[in-house]
Amino acid sequence: MADSKYFLEKLQQFPHRGTCTPNAQKAAEMIADEFKKMGLESKISKFKTIRNDKFVDFLYFLLLNVGIILFIFGQFAWSIVFFALAIFMHLDGLFPLKSFLKPVNIIRFFYHGIAQNVSAQVLPENGKYEKTFVVLGHHDTSRWTIGLRIIGWLARRTKIATHNHKLPVFLRGPFIITNVSILLNIIIYFLPFRSLPQNILIGWILFTYALTGLIMTHTFLAPFIPGAFDNGSGTAAMMAAASAFQNRKPKRLRLIFWSNGSEESRTKGFNEFFKDNNIDKEKTIFLDLDGVGANVLMAAYGESRDYTPGLYDQDLFKILQKARKLKPEFAPIKETFMPIAGDGGALVEHECHVMSTIFSLNEDNFYDHYHELTDTIDKINFKSTDLCADFVKAIIDYCDSVDNA
Repeated sequence: MADSKYFLEKLQQFPHRGTCTPNAQKAAEMIADEFKKMGLESKISKFKTIRNDKFVDFLYFLLLNVGIILFIFGQFAWSIVFFALAIFMHLDGLFPLKSFLKPVNIIRFFYHGIAQNVSAQVLPENGKYEKTFVVLGHHDTSRWTIGLRIIGWLARRTKIATHNHKLPVFLRGPFIITNVSILLNIIIYFLPFRSLPQNILIGWILFTYALTGLIMTHTFLAPFIPGAFDNGSGTAAMMAAASAFQNRKPKRLRLIFWSNGSEESRTKGFNEFFKDNNIDKEKTIFLDLDGVGANVLMAAYGESRDYTPGLYDQDLFKILQKARKLKPEFAPIKETFMPIAGDGGALVEHECHVMSTIFSLNEDNFYDHYHELTDTIDKINFKSTDLCADFVKAIIDYCDSVDNA
């Protein structure tokens, strides 16, 4: 099996790989070339997506702020209209809307660029398979997000907004403050106008909306990060795991190694992947690798979502637990609840069977360079990326064995 460092060094020749940027396209071409060198069946799929999905967040908080200001001036009807528009902007993943009704797809029609998915396929010797196993990473990078420094502060001091999956879903994850403010925004319509309780709530809501809006505006205008950790490390581990199958075939599984070119965009690139690879969701297992270059490798059985349950397929996670016992080297890998929303939860919302998201943090419950301009290759722990690749190979082999069908 190839060394993950080799693939990350190749990938980081094209840093700042924002969705739809030239460097993202070059990275996709490099990944496809490396798959071909392994002798794997590789392809690049191009599709339209939002050039800068932070545009949606910018509009979302702009509408919320306008709505609360209108309320202060007694324009209740218009306030409700703007509040409803803001919630509509945030509907993706909350309700099973038809694709053409989803706000993100409406915006994509006017404000799009071209992104690239890269995938490689490995079939059994006879070409027949019972299930598909997809290992995914993403090669596009986020914009610099200063708001995540606040999340780092929370993560080091409390678990109330991170790992505690027993809390109501809207109280999980990094957006707990904004989520609570949205609930309070509904309550103010039922309080006596300009009463003391209402004025206190309005002050809090306006402060949190304005602060979050400023942070989102900064992110909308900010440069793309270098992306060694998020998610060069996950993509490199995925490619290293793929290299283990360049000279051997699975017995019962179709293997797909997929690098998403639109993970940092709300449209995600999932639908394009499903169509391009003839995915039967009922017979497909997904294993996500995202940010695996910190010191402590973790396998998540679920993740924090803003409004929807975030547990993965627990039967599949039990298979991962059994594979983890195969080697003593896997013992340090922790089993946990992922503190932020990721691809695993988005795939669950697409009615997919997700085994786990493998990610990593440092010992202080955070990774300082996450979505920062300091996310460079010299910060990566390659023991973690290599361990991840080895673990993925072990999971695939375990699932492929006849006894563990």
